[in-house]
Amino acid sequence: MFIRKGGPPPAKLRVHQIPPVAISWERADVFKTGGWRNVTPRYVKRLPPCREGCPVGNDIEGWLVAASEKRWDEAVRLLIAEQPLPAVCGRVCYHPCETACNRGELDESVSIRAVERYLGDLVHKMEHTGTRPCAPTIKPNGAGVCILGSGPAGLAAAWLLVRLGHRVEVRERAPLPGGLLRYGIPSYRLPRDVLDRELSRLEHIGVQFRCGESINPAEGISQMRKGYDAVFLAPGAAGHRSSGIEGAPAGVVIGAIEFLRQIADYPPLPPPPQSGGRNEDNPPLPPPSI
Repeated sequence: MFIRKGGPPPAKLRVHQIPPVAISWERADVFKTGGWRNVTPRYVKRLPPCREGCPVGNDIEGWLVAASEKRWDEAVRLLIAEQPLPAVCGRVCYHPCETACNRGELDESVSIRAVERYLGDLVHKMEHTGTRPCAPTIKPNGAGVCILGSGPAGLAAAWLLVRLGHRVEVRERAPLPGGLLRYGIPSYRLPRDVLDRELSRLEHIGVQFRCGESINPAEGISQMRKGYDAVFLAPGAAGHRSSGIEGAPAGVVIGAIEFLRQIADYPPLPPPPQSGGRNEDNPPLPPPSI
């Protein structure tokens, strides 16, 4: 039975005159009906969770969407617009963006680092075929900057300064550039050919490297600034914490950074002998005695 116009008010309806209604014994806020349809949404401009979780704020959602639609040129352009070393970061980054990805609440987070690694390798393939997506578009402005240190901070600063039109020279006391990328991360985690490709790309856009040069602290910054308009100090994070063990003999207890550097400087091991062959320098061991 329905309430008709001109009938008794709802407060004076009898039981048999009350129309049937839906009653829910659970929470009703999941049903966007009733009063919720009249609520005006409040728009809040925020970053996507993945980009908000990225320490450097890369345009993750931009190149992820482009890559999902196989617009590879646009995906690469968006990636290298904010990322100087995409192939390196796609291998060694601890991907906090994936931890912040809200897709994990549904099934699992998007493999953002894997996509970045693929696009970073795609940059090298595009350059190998003659396409240079990372060529600078700003003309030189005549200003020069000297960067001390070729680690991640020094390389990122050099990449950005060149894109702004500055003349950039990177000085490194080690024989090869890269800093902790070369002397702190093992080659199984970051292959040296990948790092060399990234450094070659920086050289192509105008970054100059001078390795094997130690800076005399007595000269001061004023001496280093000769021929440059500014000096950027990027000495790196080559220090390590002390174990606090008293009486530890020098050379026996070493820090992790020094250990990794020694591993990086150690010559590679010779390849194993061919199966079925005989290695005269390393004869087979006798069978164990029981």
